[in-house]
Amino acid sequence: MTTDALPDAVPPMIDAIVVTGSDSSAIISWTTDELAGSFVDLGTVSGLLDQTVGDATDGLEHEVTLTNLLPGTEYFLTVGSSDRAGNGPTESAEVSFTTLTTADVTPSAAPASLEGISGSQSITLAWDASVEADLAGYNVYRRGSGDDSFVALATNLTLPQYTDLSVQNETEYEYQITAVDRANPANESPASAALALTPTLTAAPTVPTDLRVDGEDLQPTFNFTNAEPFLTGASLSYTIQVSTQPEFSDVTDSESGIAAGVGATAWTITRALANESTYFWRVRAVEGALLGAFSPSQEFTASTGPLLAGDFGDSGSVDFDDFFAFVDAFGGTADDFPDFDLNDSGPGMAIDFDDFFASVDGRSTTGRRIGAGPPSCRLRPGWCLDAVTGHRALAGAGTGRCAGLRHDPDVGPRGAVLCGRSACANSRRGWALSRVPTAP
Repeated sequence: MTTDALPDAVPPMIDAIVVTGSDSSAIISWTTDELAGSFVDLGTVSGLLDQTVGDATDGLEHEVTLTNLLPGTEYFLTVGSSDRAGNGPTESAEVSFTTLTTADVTPSAAPASLEGISGSQSITLAWDASVEADLAGYNVYRRGSGDDSFVALATNLTLPQYTDLSVQNETEYEYQITAVDRANPANESPASAALALTPTLTAAPTVPTDLRVDGEDLQPTFNFTNAEPFLTGASLSYTIQVSTQPEFSDVTDSESGIAAGVGATAWTITRALANESTYFWRVRAVEGALLGAFSPSQEFTASTGPLLAGDFGDSGSVDFDDFFAFVDAFGGTADDFPDFDLNDSGPGMAIDFDDFFASVDGRSTTGRRIGAGPPSCRLRPGWCLDAVTGHRALAGAGTGRCAGLRHDPDVGPRGAVLCGRSACANSRRGWALSRVPTAP
């Protein structure tokens, strides 16, 4: 932020005064060259303006509505504005207008140049803005295939655009737009020319893929591979929704306009989720007015424990750092190492092989199970974890034995193999690591 070199001592300049009157009210509008408030001095005698109506909201475009006016009466007024520095007020020259003798029954002109874009389960409409000074808004009407008449879809829109998300693909819909003024009762314009459009599944970007969750425990990061745009070279943004319900009947958090990354995109939720609670998330690609379909919802659990079973370092995969972290906790109790109690054995219970094999279910490509083997295996020099003591020990060259496990020849000369008597009862639960760090 850069401040002005000198204090603001210049009052605002007023321009473009417009008066739009009816039988009992009038709308006064004008502009200023800087942010300023608004007020109108009003009276029925020139030079004697004894009523003031104002709005302290600062803006560049100003509008004041005068009510309870007498029909067929001439009024005189000036408009004024003061800026935020207290300069002014600047007041206009006096102008006059005469209210209508009867109620305003003249509608606005029909909106022109209605256009639309068909997407997948969406239709986006746009039309020329009305120049009527007493415009209140726009109404959108729709007629579906097989319907006899148009039905109001949206009313009193303030912008000349609308996106219809309640459409079905491969079904034709017709649309008309009307303009409504501020008379009481309001006057509605004739309808615009009808526009027929058909949404289709192919008129949208593809669905993002490879969804995964990682990062902080209760404020995770959502990752996915980018979608492909419908139009070659078009830019995409993304919308992510998080809910406690698989059908997204409630939305815990939602973010739109997420900028696409290179090849893949990640977004970190800005609010903390509830610990040990299950959530669902999904993502869709947005290509201008074209909305892609949401991805299938993905379930995850927000937890202060590891997001992936066995991923004690929250790295997104189960690796050697996690293996040796488990070794350090092995034999301790769930009270001291709650994150390692993966089988939920509870307070006072030991961290044991049941917990280890629970972590195996969350392993990444850094490890693999070893199938049933001969009753013993001869180890190359490397590290072993004793199933009874939970201690690591360096196996002697050619002397280490692991009952119930077959040594993995891919481990290498300093192979790390889990072994011990409690693991031997079920040789299918044997585990060997396919990559091994240098022994400490």
